[in-house]
Amino acid sequence: MGEMTAETFRKLYWKNYISIEEFIQTERFVAFDICNYTTYSSAFLKLLLEIGSEIDILASFFCSEGLGQNNVSNINDYKTYILANVPEFERVRVVSESFDEIPWQNWSMRNPGWWTAYNKIKHERFKVGTIEDITQEYYKFANQGNVIKALMGLYQLEIYVLRALIKREGKKEGHSFLKSTLFSLDGEGWISGSFHKEGGLFYEGGTLVFDGKIAIVK
Repeated sequence: MGEMTAETFRKLYWKNYISIEEFIQTERFVAFDICNYTTYSSAFLKLLLEIGSEIDILASFFCSEGLGQNNVSNINDYKTYILANVPEFERVRVVSESFDEIPWQNWSMRNPGWWTAYNKIKHERFKVGTIEDITQEYYKFANQGNVIKALMGLYQLEIYVLRALIKREGKKEGHSFLKSTLFSLDGEGWISGSFHKEGGLFYEGGTLVFDGKIAIVK
């Protein structure tokens, strides 16, 4: 994967992801609940733009450096190469105490609604349009539900890139890994509960191991 190492990734990407998780501070004002999924605000708009931009950067990196595909420029290119190499990507669940979603569900058929919301807010914020059968000004799609799903999508992408880097390096010593305060992956070989605390992460014998326990058998 080029010059990128798991340690460099941890410093430049994962630590930034952890800082975005400070999104949980918004719960002081709007409780995390499906009833509040349609609540929109300028804070959610800022978060959605930040998360979407990070996904764009990281997905491009994953395709070019991880999958050897340099001719990528948009979400449809990312979809083509990621699903060709990691077909289960669109079936993995991201779970937490409050939420259980498949953020990239049916990506092979269509881009996620939260991604469409990010893209429309970025380019056509004050226009009116329809996303997932809801018609309104695009800026109103900067809501809690889309922010949560987008953050789940970024979390999943971060873990897949990190796994690829560690597998490539083939090291048995653990990399220091700061916990996610919100999520873990489940299904398609992933063991729910991984990455909820700090610990060592390494790849050995076809298995990603976190803090001495199997994280994924693949």
